[in-house]
Amino acid sequence: MDPLIIGVARLRRQAGATVPVMVSASFDPDGSLGPTSPGESYVPDGDDLAFDGLLECIPGGVVVGGTVKSRWRGECRRCAKTVSGDISVVIQER
Repeated sequence: MDPLIIGVARLRRQAGATVPVMVSASFDPDGSLGPTSPGESYVPDGDDLAFDGLLECIPGGVVVGGTVKSRWRGECRRCAKTVSGDISVVIQER
């Protein structure tokens, strides 16, 4: 089972219930999300991404909030050298 897919059936039974979630998994194991042009940044093949957050049951759905972290790589548009770094994105989705 994919560690980035989290079942919420049990959570949905109780409004206001929360579940902390910490997962780490390979990003895009099948390569379908790779860059579509040479100038785009991407997560290097085989690298993991990590999610640390909270799932909360609300009327009509589930709110997912937390932080996604990974490494990235790309090409500098000015000097055309390879550049890389770490990325941390705060998300909140219903």
